[in-house]
Amino acid sequence: STDQITSLAETISSNFGNMKDQSDAFASAARILQDYCQDVGYAVDMLISGHLWSEGRRVAHLHSRSDLVKKCVDASVTYAQTCIDDLVERASTFEKTIARYAEVIELRRNAIKEAEEAGAEIHDDSASMFSMASTVSNTSLSSVASGRSMGSVGSVGTVASVSTVISVGATSTFSFTGDVDNMKHKSKFNKIGRDKKKKQKKPRNSRRRKPGGEEELTELVATLTHGCPDEDYVAVISSTLTFLLQSGKRSMAEQLLDSYTSIEAVVLKLQTERLEEDQKKQREVERATRMEGGIYQFVQHPCEKDIDAIRCKPLPETVTKVFSFFL
Repeated sequence: STDQITSLAETISSNFGNMKDQSDAFASAARILQDYCQDVGYAVDMLISGHLWSEGRRVAHLHSRSDLVKKCVDASVTYAQTCIDDLVERASTFEKTIARYAEVIELRRNAIKEAEEAGAEIHDDSASMFSMASTVSNTSLSSVASGRSMGSVGSVGTVASVSTVISVGATSTFSFTGDVDNMKHKSKFNKIGRDKKKKQKKPRNSRRRKPGGEEELTELVATLTHGCPDEDYVAVISSTLTFLLQSGKRSMAEQLLDSYTSIEAVVLKLQTERLEEDQKKQREVERATRMEGGIYQFVQHPCEKDIDAIRCKPLPETVTKVFSFFL
């Protein structure tokens, strides 16, 4: 039935993956809705969701649906504004992150160098402290347990005890308590043993992130790696630019182009300045080391090559040609 086919199309469109996979899924769903349900409106909606502006416009023109043509144009303008905001945010985040990365990577280099000189593996101080605390704690617990195990039987959670505990009161008298208390009648008038819930201590987080440690570096690397638009994102921006120009939305197209060229320039500038500054520091360290009669050896973290290579992908030449034609 039509409902079943529509449901199938919706299932296909909910496919997860990268932008390209999602776009292909929306295109497939739109084809099903158009061919088997003759639901042009829903088909165009699917194409819009997949950022397939040109295909949505083609389908709308094919069925003489000027309202759907306008819907595609309006949707592309809205998406362009979303891209502009996103690119501005990405540029700002990249600038803050790369500055912190420059500080942390120097700390990690020093940690690697010190570890190599000591002939030991690299560990964060937080991890070492945690291991020490665990060892001391386990030793203490073992001592206490061995001192008490002679007077108790059973496992944790059982109420089995063969010992009688002598509890000394505030006065000179004392009382015997033990298994007798457990045998007392517990009625609603006798609250012995009731309403005494032990407060569970909240576990202390002994593995807090150490500033300048490997965990922070991993987070910085992930942020920087995803800071620049990937290949699929660039392809969607390119097609959106072309569609906007073809639809007479020149102003919005120019704003989107400016936003992309801006983040492209920002990333290139920040990366160039950071690398130049880093090389300058390394030359100074090398000079100082040699003057002291030492042997200079440059230490590099495994993540550095990938981070140093980060640049925004250039827009396709076809976009530039389209701009030169319409502007």
